[in-house]
Amino acid sequence: MTGQPVLVIGGGHLAERIRQVASSRGHTVRQSQYDDLRAESPGASAFDAITSALQRLDLASLGCIFLVDDRDEHNFALLVALTGTRGCGRIVAALFNENIAPHLQAANPNIAILNPARIAAPTFVAALDTPVTHELRYTPARIISAPSLARPDRLIRRLTGCFAVLVAVAVIFFHFAEHLSWINALYFVIVTIATVGYGDITLLNSGTITKLVGIALILSSTAFIWMIFSLTVDRLIRRRAELSLGRKKYGMKGHV
Repeated sequence: MTGQPVLVIGGGHLAERIRQVASSRGHTVRQSQYDDLRAESPGASAFDAITSALQRLDLASLGCIFLVDDRDEHNFALLVALTGTRGCGRIVAALFNENIAPHLQAANPNIAILNPARIAAPTFVAALDTPVTHELRYTPARIISAPSLARPDRLIRRLTGCFAVLVAVAVIFFHFAEHLSWINALYFVIVTIATVGYGDITLLNSGTITKLVGIALILSSTAFIWMIFSLTVDRLIRRRAELSLGRKKYGMKGHV
C-alpha cells in the first residue's frame, strides 16, 4: 500500500505518531475524530451517525484505516460500523480489551487488533537492563556565594573591644584615684556599669574630676551596652530569617 492514502480516526499521542510515520513513508494522511463523525448527523443515534459519516468517505481509495481513539468503546463502534461498510480495506484498531479480537477478525479478516499496552510493556521492561549513566551533559555554572555578614560581625567586635578598653581604663583610674585595690576597683566599675548601686563604695566624698569620670563611665557604658545588644539581636533575627528562606550559608565553601 505504498503511497496510498490512509485514514487515522482518533486523537492523542498515538494518532499523532501514526500520522508522522505514515507521512514520512510517503502516504497521504487524512485524520478525523470520533466526535466529528458522530456530529455530522446530530439527529441520528450514535451508531447510525458514525455509519453514515463513514459511508460518505471514499473508503475504497484508502490503503488502511487506523482506529486509535483513546476509548475502547469508540474504536469498537467504529469497527462494527466499518464491518458493515462496503469497499473497506485494511483496518488496524487499538483495543486494550483483546478478548473480542477473535470475534471481530472472524467477521472481517482484514481487521488487525493491537493492544498498545501489550506492545509497550516489553519496551518498559527492557529499560530495566539499560545502563544508566550519571554524566553531566553541560558545564555546571559556578555557584556564587551569598554575601556574608562580615560587616556586622566586625562592628560588634569593635564595639566589644572598645567597651573592654573603657572598663580597663576605668579600673585603672579608680585604682589610683580612689586608692582602691584592683579587685575593688573592678567591682566598683562593674557595679557602676550595671547601675546596681549597692552603696558600699560611692563617690560621695570624691573630687570633681572623679565624679565627672564616674558620670562619663555610666553614660558611655550605657551607650555601648545598648548598641552591642541591638546589633546582636538584629544578627540573630537575620539568621533565623535566612534559615526560614533557605538562604543560610553552610560549611562548604561556595555552597549555600
